[in-house]
Amino acid sequence: MSSKILGRIFVKKYVGRNMEKTPKQIQENRIINHELHVNYELARMVKGHAISMLYRDGDSLFSKLPGYLYQLETTNKGSYTKLLKDKNDVFKYVFFALGASISGFTRYGRLVIVIDGIYLKGKYHGTLFVVVTQDGNGQFFPLASGVGNVGCNESWTWFLRCLREAFWLSTGFDLRF
Repeated sequence: MSSKILGRIFVKKYVGRNMEKTPKQIQENRIINHELHVNYELARMVKGHAISMLYRDGDSLFSKLPGYLYQLETTNKGSYTKLLKDKNDVFKYVFFALGASISGFTRYGRLVIVIDGIYLKGKYHGTLFVVVTQDGNGQFFPLASGVGNVGCNESWTWFLRCLREAFWLSTGFDLRF
């Protein structure tokens, strides 16, 4: 049997739950109690096909990003989002800051922010940008997030410019870097 057929069996059995099974566990469960003996490599491929069927290919999901950002702005008053595409209309960078985070920072946050970038691994390489501060209780308070290129000064500059715009346009609060 092919891994695609076995992937369909796996999805029917586990849709919505337990998708974190490892290939070894899939192999040991004999493809979900149908008593099919498979090797580790086939079990890994089964899981890959099952995930692809459930979540589709990530490329098609990028086309939904503008709609998501629009909904974010319309349902969260004061939110700021920005999407940058290249000349071929392909995703390049994204930035978003929720209105509640912006107003919460200007009212209750400590006026020091921490900015960090985390490398994304897998099919889509890049950097996840995260901006946080501390609230009055000393807890982390998220301010903004975004995605850009790995180790690219241009994406860092774009992200910081968006961060400054988000706070200036929403509250008149000017961030200095």
